[in-house]
Amino acid sequence: DPSLKIKPLAYYSTMIASFESLGYQVGADLHGAPYDWRGSPDGFLAPGAYYDKLQALIENSTLRNGARAHLITHSLGGTVALAFLKTRAPGWVKQFVDSFVPISAPWGGGTVMVESDASGSNLGIPLLPADYLRPVQCTSASGVFVLPTVAAFGDAPLVVTPERNYTAADMEDYLLALGL
Repeated sequence: DPSLKIKPLAYYSTMIASFESLGYQVGADLHGAPYDWRGSPDGFLAPGAYYDKLQALIENSTLRNGARAHLITHSLGGTVALAFLKTRAPGWVKQFVDSFVPISAPWGGGTVMVESDASGSNLGIPLLPADYLRPVQCTSASGVFVLPTVAAFGDAPLVVTPERNYTAADMEDYLLALGL
């Protein structure tokens, strides 16, 4: 929810500090727009949901600062922001958005969800068992959205088992084999 006021996560602290050193101020002309990573981009379309709140944040910031917004995203945020921009009228985008800078967006999907679906991922948090978040990870709409695509991964085997190898084209069979 872009209206949430939360302290910057250490994950983004270096980038935020860099922008602050250039004169940007958090809450004035530097904003975060957190969202529920479990959803897929089309899940944020409902009236009053994330996309409407993001639009309001961009409009308010742009009008308050007298300059169009630069949307800088990371990972799944890139796919969410692109889907958001595609749902806005071209005139709105031209009026309110100066640039879109996606960093490490999973345009062709990724193998992280392949692992998460099978055994879970602790997201690099050493205190969590790998399978602790699996029930959430393997049932989230975003997980299906970021499965590897044939366009990006071709016919390379992504999962190798004694019974069968799975490629990006086999993700439906892979999920069925896992009982998902």
